[in-house]
Amino acid sequence: MKKVSVTNHQSNYIFVFGNKAIHHKDIKRTMVYTVLLCLLPVLPLVAPVQYHTLDTPLGKVAGRQVPVGTGNTVYKFLKIPYAKPPVGELRFQKPVAVERWSSIHDSTEHGPSCLQAIPATIKNVLENKEVSEDCLHLNVYTSGGLSSTTNKSVMVFFHGGAFVTGQAQLYDGSGLALNGDVIVVTANYRLGVLGFFSTGDSVARGNYGLWDQIEALKWVKNNIRSFGGNPDSVTIFGESAGGFSVSLLALIPQNKGLFHRVIMQSGTYSSAYAINEKPKDFAITFSYLSKCKNVQTSQAIFDCVRNIPTDLIIPTQTNAIRMGLLAPDSLFRPSCAPVVDGELIKRAPMVSMKNTSSDVYAFFQSLDVIAGCVSAEGSLLHAYIYPYMEESYGFNTSEGVPSSLLRSYFARVVAEQLYKNQSNVWKAIVDKFGSSDIQVQARKIMDLYGDIFFYMPMIKTLDIHASNNKDSSTFQYLFSEPNLVSLSGKPHPSWFRGSEHGTELIFLFGIEQMKSMNINISSSTLDFVKQIITYWANFAKYGDPNHGADDGTRWPEYDEVNRSYIDLAVSSISQQKSMFRDRVKFWEKDLPLIASTPVTDRAASLMSVKWTLLIMLFLYHLIRCL
Repeated sequence: MKKVSVTNHQSNYIFVFGNKAIHHKDIKRTMVYTVLLCLLPVLPLVAPVQYHTLDTPLGKVAGRQVPVGTGNTVYKFLKIPYAKPPVGELRFQKPVAVERWSSIHDSTEHGPSCLQAIPATIKNVLENKEVSEDCLHLNVYTSGGLSSTTNKSVMVFFHGGAFVTGQAQLYDGSGLALNGDVIVVTANYRLGVLGFFSTGDSVARGNYGLWDQIEALKWVKNNIRSFGGNPDSVTIFGESAGGFSVSLLALIPQNKGLFHRVIMQSGTYSSAYAINEKPKDFAITFSYLSKCKNVQTSQAIFDCVRNIPTDLIIPTQTNAIRMGLLAPDSLFRPSCAPVVDGELIKRAPMVSMKNTSSDVYAFFQSLDVIAGCVSAEGSLLHAYIYPYMEESYGFNTSEGVPSSLLRSYFARVVAEQLYKNQSNVWKAIVDKFGSSDIQVQARKIMDLYGDIFFYMPMIKTLDIHASNNKDSSTFQYLFSEPNLVSLSGKPHPSWFRGSEHGTELIFLFGIEQMKSMNINISSSTLDFVKQIITYWANFAKYGDPNHGADDGTRWPEYDEVNRSYIDLAVSSISQQKSMFRDRVKFWEKDLPLIASTPVTDRAASLMSVKWTLLIMLFLYHLIRCL
């Protein structure tokens, strides 16, 4: 049984008994509860938590009021439903807006994560460790005086997790809201099969998770004023799969007015990981493993899968993903991801961007944009992939990686899938990224992976946005600060350099949690955190991360010629140009020239069972860690 606490705010009495928020009219009954509590054994005293209620267009909500420092207050309104539970007939359907409630909604604790297999390292730090199909909730964080007239800019964050894992509750927006003087919203969206199952036609179009994100943004548009937010100043941002998501939302003209600025962190629409080009392959595999009797037609598949018991979805999904990895193009095709559905996403993103007179292109260029990456996106390899290749290639990840891994696997797969197995392309990649030093080789393979799936797609996206654009701003960053802790839970090898995938989220959302873990946070690190939050919040408020800044390094605007960006690290925040210039030149100019004179190596195309199994293993762990 939880503590009972009582607060008075603007003549609204709220009693919290367990998870229930009780209005002052029920005071007599609450007094009875209090008497009963007095009869229980004495428990250790806990400082009472304060609560606050406010009216929204959907009804009253009761959230937490948390004192921070001297004279500061953060308000947390958690587990606010923005759509009806997507269960039963609503499974594999667009979200349906939630209806108004009559009683006070308890927004004091986090809701469950959307259905998934939560990694143990993540599950251990979650307040709510449950998963459920009924998960379409969002959290609102704000600070200062809670008034509908404050008109603060709003930042809506969508989490990453390869579209199969992740949860809003992992990202506490309190620090960003308080120090950036903005309102932060974090939202769950459907994942995996439930979020992105598609038959590749009108029977099951897919993209349910993206529709959820749009519904959450509609909730913000209609309700955020009650929390003091400005619905006409909304920035969406996300990391990894969240970055892919917000970049895709920025290509949908129907979203005009729902948001005005976009921050893409380690993921843009031009990456192979943003779109599943062959969704029906996975749909057939999943339905077959679900023991559907008929997988011959889309309708038969849909009718069967729609009724699969909830507890069978995740284990079946995991097996289907493993089987899908046997496809020769699986390295460049996620199993569960957004699709070109002909409705929400009408054509492939890069195809849409070629038409500079289209409404898609115009909408994208109308938005202010930041896009960036960490300096070691390839950390996904050493944390999750290299250890599973050690036996086959005879190496120890902690010591380094042999060049045979580049020649026989990474260079081979890139040449096969992107350049029709041209042996001259394979050789050029080996020459560019090869090294006889196993430690240097380990880092160079990480560079290769990062270039293909993160850095080059980011640069393409920024070039498109900045091209002849006089209506909005474009900014790029590279986050170079090494991690405070290893995000994978494994120690970094001695050869590892840079900032691993997801590191910037610690500085945006998690610095207080680091303090609570007794991790020493230097004053220079705290100053750095303050500067990062200032950049992000200024961009959200003004479309310019430098607005009103009298000190600190000015963040240069990006253009196609100079490709200026800001390098973010505690030791130095600096202006730079042409990120990874030499490698970018290789992918943009050198390799296309080499590939223009194709030389087919038929023997190289005959991949043995050994390589097939390695691909399957590699991609399985890659999908789980994004």
